[in-house]
Amino acid sequence: MPFSRKDFLAANALAGIGALAAGDTAAAAAPAMPHGDGVQLAFDPHDPNLVYDLVVKNGTVVAVEAFEGTDAAMERGGRLGKGSVVLVKVSKPEQDFRFDVPVIGTRTLEKARDCSVKVVACEARRTLLLDRKLVEEQAVRWKISLYAADDTKVKEKS
Repeated sequence: MPFSRKDFLAANALAGIGALAAGDTAAAAAPAMPHGDGVQLAFDPHDPNLVYDLVVKNGTVVAVEAFEGTDAAMERGGRLGKGSVVLVKVSKPEQDFRFDVPVIGTRTLEKARDCSVKVVACEARRTLLLDRKLVEEQAVRWKISLYAADDTKVKEKS
């Protein structure tokens, strides 16, 4: 029997489309996210299964997630970008959600705050928000915009 991510993840725990929490930069950042600030850059057109989390500053990639994980990429990106950076979290087109689920939780937001990340962008319907209400409250309190791009439109452009 084929496995569906819808069977595994509760719909209300997945990021919807658009602004999920508004920090200082939400109004300016949201329209640009799918194109100008990194979501598109996270997909390699030569190998759709080669996907990375990125830290972006003004449309330029300043850090790429490697084996050490997202936290280290945020630290490196925040330092190299000298603050006010964007974290872009994506999944593979054929991601097996039984074993590897893109997640944004309270620890992600704490690290984002500490690394001067001003926008956390992810894929709508493919990113799990752990303790969603608290994550959204933290984002507002720490002035971090949380934005979910429509993953189908982003990947069509790859």
